[in-house]
Amino acid sequence: MFKPRILFFYGEYFWDLFDTLNQESQEKFNRILRLISTTENISRSIFKHVTDSRGLFEIRIETMTGRYRVFCFFDRNNRLIIINGFLKKSANTPKKELQKAMRIRKEYFTNIIDSN
Repeated sequence: MFKPRILFFYGEYFWDLFDTLNQESQEKFNRILRLISTTENISRSIFKHVTDSRGLFEIRIETMTGRYRVFCFFDRNNRLIIINGFLKKSANTPKKELQKAMRIRKEYFTNIIDSN
């Protein structure tokens, strides 16, 4: 039986992007996040593992204002940690955005270990 994913927004990284969006785009983001939270099998066009990333996934959202990517990763118990996002302007994911996501993921797990 499918257990819904718990979405956890780590830091302000996601909100820094979300707050710049118009209302229509924010509503689309919310629909996609709800879908990811409540649906067992998600299309790769929306949710995809990032190759050679050690556990990072990207949420793909297309709106009237552009194509966005939001990085995330799993922690224990079906908990999906949402981190940084960006407006995609080219075919390839910018290395600086991927490196930032990997740094945030490492920061998250370091903070979890330190707080236990």
